[in-house]
Amino acid sequence: MLGLRIIERTLQFTQLVGGRYTFTTHFDGLGEAVRQTTRAYYTESLTKPSMDLLEKSTAPTALTNAIRHSIRLETPLYHVFDVPHTAITIDFRQSPEVRWGLSEGLQQGKTDYLLRLEVTSFSAQAERGEIPKSKVAYSIDVPLHLHELKALIPTGDLAAGVYLVRPRLIAPDSSVHEVWNSDADVTAAIFLGVHHRPVPVMETKLLDKVPQFTQATFLGSPNLKRYPEDTPLHTYARSVWDLQTYNGRIYIGCGDMASNQGPIDIWSFASVADTIESVTFTKEYTVDEESVDTMRVYDEMLMIPGVDTNESIELGNLYFKAEGKWRKMRTVPNGRHVLDIARHKDKLYVTASTSNGAALFESSDEGQTWVRHTLEGLDGFRDWFYWEMAILDDTVIVMANEGADRLYQFKAGKFERLIVPVFPGVVTTDLPPLRGYRLMPFAGGVVYTVRRFYRRFHHPNPLFFLKEAAHGAAIIEQFKNEAVQDILAQENLCYVLTSRPKDEHYANAIYSSVDLLQWAKIADFTTPACAHSFEEMNGVFYVGLASVSNRIDVASGGIYRLDR
Repeated sequence: MLGLRIIERTLQFTQLVGGRYTFTTHFDGLGEAVRQTTRAYYTESLTKPSMDLLEKSTAPTALTNAIRHSIRLETPLYHVFDVPHTAITIDFRQSPEVRWGLSEGLQQGKTDYLLRLEVTSFSAQAERGEIPKSKVAYSIDVPLHLHELKALIPTGDLAAGVYLVRPRLIAPDSSVHEVWNSDADVTAAIFLGVHHRPVPVMETKLLDKVPQFTQATFLGSPNLKRYPEDTPLHTYARSVWDLQTYNGRIYIGCGDMASNQGPIDIWSFASVADTIESVTFTKEYTVDEESVDTMRVYDEMLMIPGVDTNESIELGNLYFKAEGKWRKMRTVPNGRHVLDIARHKDKLYVTASTSNGAALFESSDEGQTWVRHTLEGLDGFRDWFYWEMAILDDTVIVMANEGADRLYQFKAGKFERLIVPVFPGVVTTDLPPLRGYRLMPFAGGVVYTVRRFYRRFHHPNPLFFLKEAAHGAAIIEQFKNEAVQDILAQENLCYVLTSRPKDEHYANAIYSSVDLLQWAKIADFTTPACAHSFEEMNGVFYVGLASVSNRIDVASGGIYRLDR
């Protein structure tokens, strides 16, 4: 076993010129150097001439990020539809990983610098240096201060297409300097999609039908014994994040990958008649994860990706159940978070977050070995997570972390980024980070909703339909102001679960459609916590409750059957 001691040392620079630096640390006996490249831009007006670098080395593959940036551009990612101007929000923060002093002027939020935003047409080939970059289509200079800035981009005057908004720093002597994002080798430029058309909306009709299911019967809470306290920590951990039918039983996923409350027990139960008010829960298996968020079924096999291993992150985990037996595979390279799994023809696919960024892995030998597909580090743009995916024909559609502006597709051996509207009609300026959630192939496309990273209910979670990846998604009219929680897509029928807080309980509904155009409300019921996941078996619906609001939902973790 290799033991490494944490080392801290301070390096002092008497003078540091803006630019790119490489730091190499050698670990005796490992045979090769391990290094991490970072970028930095500094001037004496922004930092003291003397700078301290705190270096922490805890593993050969985890060096310090050396010099971090004193300036950072952070802004939501946009696609704008038929609007004359777009406000770009800029927030500058000094990195906590570099100890440095600010001049008195900067402490008061004042500088003699300007921030220039340059808008150019986007080309992946140009960003990789394969072809010349486009000319600047628009430029604006904004006085720089350390508070939130806003700049207006005249999108109405720009041709439809995809642009990059790239920041430059203009010094008092009029010299122009690059600004980098705080992650190594990652550009601070952002994508801007300009569309001279209305937000794409699928018009729908709500059929005049009386809901069949109006009562929710409590069946039990199998994770209550493991997480018994009515505290934010325990109510969140026992939340039912996913329900999945498999071989005549319904499987339950719970946990907390934020606060790390694993390992996680997987429970199951069988469908019961409406005359029975309780069920027997069976403890199926325990996974070495902090949470079970997603379960999939392919080829009569239950598959669970290891979303947050509590073991070494050198390998990520997968869990399978087939023919009554559970099996764990620990083979995904550097898979600290294995977020989704899919099978197509004779291949397995998993999405993951690794220490080197997001990745899609492909296996041709049932998960024994993997081929990594990614764009990370190739053109200056980085995602740390590829989340859920869906397969359409022979194309793997992948959703990214905070991916309001882009998605990825893997087709015919080629992995590419598509800058298209993923959440049309959703304004991201005042919302928490978004990602595609509950991806389900249906009607020749993909149906999905939004997952927010913070517990908020005052914004809707609409329903979207992606027919062709290259054109982006449309919002489904019936659900544009709804809080969609879960989606169940069967062969010829799509079900959608919605849930919102109302007074001291939650108002829930289930809708069904054969074509995504005409919808019927088939269930209308209340529960003491959010109905976050659901399944159907033998014509009966079951829902799992979760704690997803700012209040403590003590009923979280409960399993309910819907009755007529």
